[in-house]
Amino acid sequence: MPQNSHNLISRLTWDTVFDSKAQGVALQERLSNWSGFHLQQEMAAVFDKFCPPGQTWKIQSLELDLGIINFDQLETELPIKIRQQLNEKLVEMILYSHQRGKQIEILDEKTSHLQLMRYFLWNGALPWNHQAADGSVNQILALQLHQNRAELVDMLKESGFSSEQVRRRMAWQFSEPNMIKVIEAIEPNVNGQIILFSNELTKIQQKETVVQAASTTDFKKNVWFWVLNYLLTERGTVFNRIQFMKSSIVQMAAHYNMQYDQLFELIELAVAKLARSLSLQSDFILTLQLLSKENRDQQKNKTRQVIEDVDHWYLLETLFLDQNLRHTAGKAATFNDLVSALAKEDAVRFKTLISSFGSKSDFWLPLINDLSNHSLKVVFTAFKYSKPVILTESIIFLNRLMGSTKQQTERNQLWYEGLMFILRQDHTSFTETAFLQVLIAVLAQNKQLSAMALLDQLLVAEVPVTLKTLRHTSLYHLLTTVFKSEVSRMPVLQFKKHLEQLIALCHLQVKGGIKNRKSFETLKNILDNYARLYPKALKETLMATPDAENLAPMLPVSISGKNFTAFLLPQGVSWTTLQEIPQANQSGQNEIWLAEMQQNPNKLLEFVKKEIITDHQWLWLQKVVGFDELLVIVGNLHPNRQPIFDVLGQFYRVLGTISFSNITGSEIQFILFKKVTTAWISGNWKLIAAENIWNELIWELCGKRTVPKAAFISQMGAHKQALPPLLQLALESLIVQDRYADEPNNENPKIMHVKLVKPIMMKEKADNLKGAISVKNAGLVIVNSYIAILFERLGLTRDRKFINVESQLQAAHYLQYIVTGQGHTEESFLPLNKILSGIPLVRPVMEGISISTENKQVIDGLITAVIGHWSAIGSSSIDGFRGNWLVRDGLLAEREERWELTVDKRPYDLLIHRSPFSFSIIKHPWMDKPLHVNWSY
Repeated sequence: MPQNSHNLISRLTWDTVFDSKAQGVALQERLSNWSGFHLQQEMAAVFDKFCPPGQTWKIQSLELDLGIINFDQLETELPIKIRQQLNEKLVEMILYSHQRGKQIEILDEKTSHLQLMRYFLWNGALPWNHQAADGSVNQILALQLHQNRAELVDMLKESGFSSEQVRRRMAWQFSEPNMIKVIEAIEPNVNGQIILFSNELTKIQQKETVVQAASTTDFKKNVWFWVLNYLLTERGTVFNRIQFMKSSIVQMAAHYNMQYDQLFELIELAVAKLARSLSLQSDFILTLQLLSKENRDQQKNKTRQVIEDVDHWYLLETLFLDQNLRHTAGKAATFNDLVSALAKEDAVRFKTLISSFGSKSDFWLPLINDLSNHSLKVVFTAFKYSKPVILTESIIFLNRLMGSTKQQTERNQLWYEGLMFILRQDHTSFTETAFLQVLIAVLAQNKQLSAMALLDQLLVAEVPVTLKTLRHTSLYHLLTTVFKSEVSRMPVLQFKKHLEQLIALCHLQVKGGIKNRKSFETLKNILDNYARLYPKALKETLMATPDAENLAPMLPVSISGKNFTAFLLPQGVSWTTLQEIPQANQSGQNEIWLAEMQQNPNKLLEFVKKEIITDHQWLWLQKVVGFDELLVIVGNLHPNRQPIFDVLGQFYRVLGTISFSNITGSEIQFILFKKVTTAWISGNWKLIAAENIWNELIWELCGKRTVPKAAFISQMGAHKQALPPLLQLALESLIVQDRYADEPNNENPKIMHVKLVKPIMMKEKADNLKGAISVKNAGLVIVNSYIAILFERLGLTRDRKFINVESQLQAAHYLQYIVTGQGHTEESFLPLNKILSGIPLVRPVMEGISISTENKQVIDGLITAVIGHWSAIGSSSIDGFRGNWLVRDGLLAEREERWELTVDKRPYDLLIHRSPFSFSIIKHPWMDKPLHVNWSY
């Protein structure tokens, strides 16, 4: 069936009972026509309401009972009942998911793309639910490397360790830039040596042709395969560049059917010849010389160097103590490699080792400069097993906040001060608050600020979205605790003077007409923070300030002491567009103004951008416009976002019924109003996505307003059934993530090292593929009658058998050249080609081949012959024929005894019944089972 661009249905079945046999055929035709042209539209209207952009919902099966429908009213009643039943089913699935198992699997964009990558690596194709908007394999990979690196690397390591075919597919299909980034992610400490080796070896092959490779590109792809084999299956405790080079050359010799010694000698001769004319890296030459010496020693039966016999603990201790040794070639990477590996191997011994070095700053300061970020976390974890994550996350959190306030810090400053604090405790316990106080004091001193002034800025800094989670609210609370501690230590008069200075600055900006909006917003947020934490002190200071009456509207309502209605239009502020806004006390004027804004929403947008700053102004806007009206206005400008606006409208009404000890439902509604308006004026629509709007509320309530996390979860859980289903699922997901993050995973003093099982080979004949896969060249079956002849003309087959495996793999790309005229295509676009060539779907193919001019002419002649034999389609160019018939979407599914291909229909497909070609069942001698083609016309 035709697929909507956002919602994909793998299979649709109608189970109908009809009491009129005579009209049975008519019913089937009407159902078929309605399904083909209207069903997707009706289902999309419901699906889009539940599933937001950026998420993927996977539902294995869904059964709708439409009840009795009048035959004469079929097209009228079907859409109504479909929408009603689908809506009820989805709500039921969400509400009772905990009782009936996981009927809906919800994936965010990162997780969804990660699953696509895993599927491709294991199957050599992309699943049926892959969409064009997801991009190609390399586009998905590049995005994951940028946004989701840690989880991606875990998946690549796990899959690559388990299967040689996966490693081969990674090497052959990943683009060069992506492959380099993958190596950097897998080996953060020694990637430079690995990349240098691959580049130098390729350079030698390119200049001297050491082995008979099909092309330089083909050779480089195989080098990456040998590299992955070593890194994912052979690597010891510590990376050793000599063993790495030897492993790669051994694999290279096996691939090209050569003896290792013979190939090594050829490489040595090539290096000697090129050393003067070509700039080869000294590290590469040195490693080659060391490996050559090892080879000679082995031939003379002298003592062999076995890397695993090296005393790694002694080497690590030596590197800790000798700064000069750490700075010699390759040793910095080895040092960090040892820190990571040995801390995993024996955490107690590692802690004993680093504790023995004492707490002298002249020892640790240069050492910290040589430790990678990962190694720094390892060291902190070793020193303190009770919640070490809080310490490291505090440092990361502070660094991120300092960046938000434009107060950049030197990378290692906080790490150094934090470590010195831990060492000075000499095994005595300390609180996270004390740890944070030390860091704040150091930062304040370096920035030449008081601790209070720095905390004022940090507590109102823009927190990155990734940190607005239930887990990170505890860090904000720690920061608030440090702030309160600083206030308690200040003399009363000094604290009062501090407040007076802040209010005076605010007054000065107000009198000047608020020329710097950003600066004023920061100052206002600082005062808001004092209003929450010290309302009485701030109010008393304000009342003692000259011109307090005019300044009051700029401060929170709770501090100004004025009735809300007194500030529908703040009189103490000179709004530049004040003349456009009717006075609040003029009856009916607000309604007139609102009507004008509805007619010209862009005018409202500009007004809000320029003028709405203070809480009084936001409250005035909320009262005059209202949340529902705001959604209507914004919805008219952005109709594609209407589903999430509908969800937020329902959410707003539910929030009005929820309250906490010191926060009313109206205040929570006000927060949501500001968030939606902010998303509109900034264009940052991700702010109000289902999962993000929860994070924003969590940060405002649990972070800034100190609502206990348990109270928040309890209250929202009590109102769960009133929430929109989409937000119910998002809330459950956040709670699960928080629970997982809180699970103690570093409590045991001995960190267990999980030993991987022996790598396995991927089965050449895999189990039947679960689910269908999408193909983009389904029209290739039209030329089925010519495939055997073409393969023979190209020299790929003899006596209806492929000459060798290489010829068979090349066949997939020759078939793709028929469709697109390209010799290089990602494997994910070739599943149909592989089946027609008899290649198991799981077997990797190279990302391209070189096609000679002669062979291109042979294939172009084939297409011309097809056009000539099919007179019904008239004259056509080769590219026109490709676009009209060969480039065609389809779904490919595997059954026990056959493959099935369903081709998407186009209006002109009725010409197919006038074609002279046969392709309903395709079975070539090299195919394991036939391909059945379903092409409706």
